[in-house]
Amino acid sequence: MGGAAFAEGAAIAATVVATVGALPQVRRTLASGDVRGVSVTSPSLGIATELAWVGYAVHERLWSALPEAVLMVVANVVLVVVLCRAGSAMRVAVPAATAWGTVLGVTAVLGAPAAIAALLGLAYAVQVGPAVWCAYRARTPAGVARATWLLLALESALWFIYATAHADPAMLTFAAIGIAASAAILLRTRAFPILTTLGCAQRNQVSEESLISASG
Repeated sequence: MGGAAFAEGAAIAATVVATVGALPQVRRTLASGDVRGVSVTSPSLGIATELAWVGYAVHERLWSALPEAVLMVVANVVLVVVLCRAGSAMRVAVPAATAWGTVLGVTAVLGAPAAIAALLGLAYAVQVGPAVWCAYRARTPAGVARATWLLLALESALWFIYATAHADPAMLTFAAIGIAASAAILLRTRAFPILTTLGCAQRNQVSEESLISASG
């Protein structure tokens, strides 16, 4: 298989992974109603970001990247609705997404193609930043679906292959940020059960010491 064909195959695989990537988080939230550690601002920003990617993919004729951007708009809308129904507040998400969409729109209309490419390259950091923040800020990020972030890491790696073949700096930056953010979330969620266990052990030790002191 030639390099170009391999890159196109990576794009198709990334699109498939992206299509199912949000499902574990949607399913977990619907099943448990637990939104601890989950950011509603992140998918809200994602709606604006993916709409910008749709325009960019059309302008740059990156046709293999277009379906994924369209599907991610839908996935982010669904995730926002599910999180809102589970009790997530939109008081930060709405103004943040509106402001971010305005910045992207103005840059696309008034800026040079290189300007929107550079902004889209960093856009994913803006989008996933709240997700990482919420996961680390929450004492118990039990609402986070690890499978979603595992799939995101795989998707980002596949887009890195595609972007390398096309020498596209925006997609290369996007892919690198996606891998880094996924690693950060997965590290936090993996550490959570260990920290919880240690916390329980410490509490039990304190209780036992209290009982011994009281009996003495």
